Amino acid sequence: MEPSRASVHEKGTHVSVSIFCVELTPEEKEIAGNGLNDEHYKDFGIKGFTRDDLIKNNAFEALIDTYDRIFPLKR
Repeated sequence: MEPSRASVHEKGTHVSVSIFCVELTPEEKEIAGNGLNDEHYKDFGIKGFTRDDLIKNNAFEALIDTYDRIFPLKR
C-alpha cells in the first residue's frame, strides 16, 4: 500500500524531478511510447494534460507552478 502524501511529509522526503516539455507528432508519440516501461504506462502510454487536469488530479502545487511558468498563456 502506498503511503498518503501526509504521512510522507510527516517523515520527510527528498524528491528529484526532471520536467521536459515536448510537442510530438502522432508518429513521434507512437515511437516514444513503444519504449515506455509497461509497469508504469501500460494503461495510458504518453498522455497530454492541461492545468485543469493537474488540479483535478491533486497535483503538488510546485508542479502546477512549473506548468504556469512553461505555459503562461494557457490559464
